[in-house]
Amino acid sequence: MTRKSYALLIGFIWLVLSVNTGCKKEATEEAKISESKDQIKLKSLILEEAVFPPKKGFLYKTSKIYFGTAQGFPFLRSGWSFNEKNAEEGTTYNWALGKSASIFLTLPKEQTKLTANVRSPFPGSQQVVTVKVDGKEVGTWKNSKHWVWEKHSIMIESNNSRPEVSVIEFIFSKHLEPPEKEKRPLALLFESITLE
Repeated sequence: MTRKSYALLIGFIWLVLSVNTGCKKEATEEAKISESKDQIKLKSLILEEAVFPPKKGFLYKTSKIYFGTAQGFPFLRSGWSFNEKNAEEGTTYNWALGKSASIFLTLPKEQTKLTANVRSPFPGSQQVVTVKVDGKEVGTWKNSKHWVWEKHSIMIESNNSRPEVSVIEFIFSKHLEPPEKEKRPLALLFESITLE
């Protein structure tokens, strides 16, 4: 199934669930809240478990991915929740879910620096993030601050035989076991990735 088909399927399921919610006029507020959480869970699970192939004809070349936006969505491969934004901060983002998340990105053949602007949900403890490019480990970083945006950089060595589109995978040492109110195994919040 193509990425466009997945997106259409997700949109169709979301539409059906939204219409279904609107038809239940006599539901209590508690039932509506519960149903809304179930929709979020379903939508997140569909995105988290899907592994999208690279879209034919799409150029995965950019110097910056803005997560939580239409610009960033095509770069997402697997392990991501839906687009979100914080109007007060003026930020957009995607949660990485579970044990790992990955993106598609065209990397230069020469050495390049990848910088991620991320936020950790873990109070009082570190989370180690291992970064792989096309299946090969290229570096790690530690998220040390709770709910503060941190920029972490890794150097990706030059590679003349690098594929046209690389898979960059982020592997998380831990993720939150979803409490009843959240439903998602939150690992790390991504605001942007920059190549220099």
